[in-house]
Amino acid sequence: MKIKALLGAILFAGLSQAGAAPYTDTITVDSVYDEKDGKSITLPILDFKTKRYSTELLFDSFNKQADGSYKGSVTLSPLESLNDSNTITMDKGFDPVIAAKLKAFLKKQVTELHKPGAIIRVDMNGKVWRGVMGKRRVNSNELLNFSDRHRVGSITKTFVSSTIMQLADKGLLNLDDTIDKYIPNVKIHNKDKITIRDLIAHRTGLYNYVIDPATLEMNQDMADHPEKSFHQAVLDHPLRGLQKDLQDDPLKEYKPSDLIAISNAQPINHEPGAQYKYSNTGLILAGLIIEKITGKPVIQAVHEKTVDRLGLMRTEFPADPGIQSNYIHGQGDYNNDGKLDSKEVITYLNPSVSWAAGAMISNMDDLSKWAKAYVDGDLLVDKKLHQEVLNDCLPSAPAYGASYCLGMVKLTWPFQTEDSTKWWFGHLGQISGYDNVVFRNTSKNITVAMTNNNYFINTPVEEGNGVLIFDLLSIVDPLPAETTSTDSGSSGTATSTKADIIKVPLNPEDLGGQ
Repeated sequence: MKIKALLGAILFAGLSQAGAAPYTDTITVDSVYDEKDGKSITLPILDFKTKRYSTELLFDSFNKQADGSYKGSVTLSPLESLNDSNTITMDKGFDPVIAAKLKAFLKKQVTELHKPGAIIRVDMNGKVWRGVMGKRRVNSNELLNFSDRHRVGSITKTFVSSTIMQLADKGLLNLDDTIDKYIPNVKIHNKDKITIRDLIAHRTGLYNYVIDPATLEMNQDMADHPEKSFHQAVLDHPLRGLQKDLQDDPLKEYKPSDLIAISNAQPINHEPGAQYKYSNTGLILAGLIIEKITGKPVIQAVHEKTVDRLGLMRTEFPADPGIQSNYIHGQGDYNNDGKLDSKEVITYLNPSVSWAAGAMISNMDDLSKWAKAYVDGDLLVDKKLHQEVLNDCLPSAPAYGASYCLGMVKLTWPFQTEDSTKWWFGHLGQISGYDNVVFRNTSKNITVAMTNNNYFINTPVEEGNGVLIFDLLSIVDPLPAETTSTDSGSSGTATSTKADIIKVPLNPEDLGGQ
């Protein structure tokens, strides 16, 4: 990563109904703000009552450290956070056997998978296990806190899709309208064929603007040469598109039209509605449609329809690169050497690059509350629409029995089961520095959420939460010792052990990631 200058501040320690006395705190900040004026920079902070305002901080109030970060003292007027803890906690009555397995799984992420820190939240019938382990950032002594906030990447899509569904619920749009009805002046392939439903179900066929062309070439190279290691394939195909731009200048501002132009420059994947193919481009268009219908910025509309309605006080759709309050620093192995250093901290990122496709910030408690509301249909009056959310699905990862529905992924556990009581709904959320996942099974009344702070576009699949989610499900909802599943490539069935099943190769995009 190209480091320009490092600056930032935490002026609030958290959010909750209770206040705390001001105190002086020493903070170390990793960021990539440009020091070109040599004077000051404006950073946003959150207030519980006003929800948002900004303050100006001076560069000369910070002392530069040997590792390039800045350290300084600042007087804090914090608002206490709910469930603040640097250790594992659980409700009385939570199954101790499951708790022990969760602890071992959490430890594995930090000790074996090289995540600086990891957080897991499991709610089983109202009994909650909250696990936290590791550090907020690499090469520091800052312990991770369970209540810490973090970027949630593509889980943003569930909030935006819910906003679309609520507009449909009020009769303000029809899911089967083509998008040219609402955004006729936007230049995009097949706008007279793509429907709003296609946008939130990833059926547009539009090129995913996030994917660097070098990544596609790398994937093809590995398919043609299975003997080649992932590490070597990455080295052979250096990034040169959007991901390279993010690496060089994470504070670069993008307009929706810039992101759409990247997509337009590439051929379409397929005709609209015909099949599933993950594309962030569709959610950018959904954001523009929300703005057209509501007459409000998408940030405001999403807050009003989702965040504010549920009281998700640690959740935000930001308009700037900062993360306010206690937060996890994001890390990514940009140089592909298999380890992290302080120059690979990528906490601050201009959210315009992902906008309605992945810009939001939240924490584990809020994400779990959100997943329950969305999966259970709490925000929709028309329950027929909610059934569409859960049942209008197309296969995304057949070997996993996974499908993408309207703004949500459906996992069948065991794979390809027709028993709807064993279906899990949720989403993967990956963005530079952060790897998130949240899923819920309403029939079992179990919600699981997980995050860690080591992710980059070239993170090996087996180390990402798109695969680790199945390890987590096997703990909270264990499969029999032998499970019968249908092989999508044959006409019969095959019996496999759990260990075999959860090692099926998986593209994170098929669970809504990247």
